[in-house]
Amino acid sequence: MQTKQSHKFEIRNLNPELGDLNLSENIAILINRVYQDAEDGIWKVGASRTNVPEIEDLIKRGELVAAFVDEKIVGVVRVQLIHPSIGEFGMLAVDPLCRNGKIGSKLVSYAENKCSHMGASTMQLELLVPSSWKHSFKEYLKEWYTRIGYKKINIGSIMDSYPQLGPLLGTDCDFEIYQKQLNDEHCSNEGHVINASRLARQHLEKLFSGEILAVRIFKYCDQQCATVAASNILSQHELEQYHYEVSDKGVSQKIQFGVSRFGVSFNTAFRKSEGTPEFLRYHRSALQNIRRLRSLFAPNLSPIDQFRLELDEMWPGGASIGEFSGSKMFTGIVRVTQQNAEVLENRPHADILPPNFTLENQFSANIYLSTPDDGLGGELLLWAGMSLSHAEVDDLNKNPGLWKERLGAPITVAPQPGDLIIFNTRLPHAVRAFKKGSRVSVQTFFGYEKDGRLKLWS
Repeated sequence: MQTKQSHKFEIRNLNPELGDLNLSENIAILINRVYQDAEDGIWKVGASRTNVPEIEDLIKRGELVAAFVDEKIVGVVRVQLIHPSIGEFGMLAVDPLCRNGKIGSKLVSYAENKCSHMGASTMQLELLVPSSWKHSFKEYLKEWYTRIGYKKINIGSIMDSYPQLGPLLGTDCDFEIYQKQLNDEHCSNEGHVINASRLARQHLEKLFSGEILAVRIFKYCDQQCATVAASNILSQHELEQYHYEVSDKGVSQKIQFGVSRFGVSFNTAFRKSEGTPEFLRYHRSALQNIRRLRSLFAPNLSPIDQFRLELDEMWPGGASIGEFSGSKMFTGIVRVTQQNAEVLENRPHADILPPNFTLENQFSANIYLSTPDDGLGGELLLWAGMSLSHAEVDDLNKNPGLWKERLGAPITVAPQPGDLIIFNTRLPHAVRAFKKGSRVSVQTFFGYEKDGRLKLWS
């Protein structure tokens, strides 16, 4: 009996340090040969889809993935992040002799997983199709992409995205853009961050135990609702400058971070005596500001109310708004970070209540309503390690420069409008500076007591 020969199959990122630049010519030949057949009638005679210099550049940038059978390239795909939350694949090409091996499907799956682990919540592809006639292979691709979860969201212009290719077209074409939501739960940042589409109890358990640094829930707040709320905050409400208060030997120092706020923060009151203006202002405005926040999201549910209700439902000990000196505390402070707020990035800090508050740990839940206009900057920076003690937090906040030198490289989490990010505030954290737009978020602290109940405040 003749036995079936087994073949070694692998998919990997091409790397110039592994000598993969030597593969550039073969890859260019493969792509051009595949596209010559797959896009017959779309391009002018003699037009090439790519060339060796372009392939070399993609390999150097780490954007090219290849499939190998017995160390021979049988398929390639370009994979990149076009936005911190959007991945894209393109230039997909499979050797015609190997198309029955589902190599194309495996390359797409690899691309989706790669982008998912890089923090993307959405995957995108672009499909070039004739405007006035149907191309049989393009129609097949449309059906296949739809079958694996992609939906057409827009029609663009090839001249806008790839102006160098426009003159090579042999017929009028549309540039169809398809997207797919990557909703499966996954870890990113070397396992430090869980990304998911819905908050669950096990996420909190891993966060509380220190197994992970942060939880990100994609689109926790409807993006359109977030955009409207951010616009209302920026245009209709007076914002106060936010100061971070540090105490050294009983002397308080206020540090301005380049952040404005809507609502009164508890750190303005917890070191003050009862009856002082700061103490009275916090307590008298707490419920009023909770209701004002609700009005910003009406008729939708405030994301802070949603978060508190979900915590109460999923956590065994329940969750409720905290109390201080017999009064309900405020929860849901709005923070507006301005462009060029360099001090935020250069001054990592940590947040912790004084020792007389009996909390086992302290966390922050942030729902992002808007992020920088160009998508550059505004990321949350987290430094891994053990939760800091009260003395360590005080030292960090007094000497952030010295701490930053020894903290090493941070974990970077890039939020998008509507995202919820939860992290341990006793770990050093900061916000990366940005040049355009503003970063608007609504935030609440929460911690758990020895009896297991969760308490929220801002």
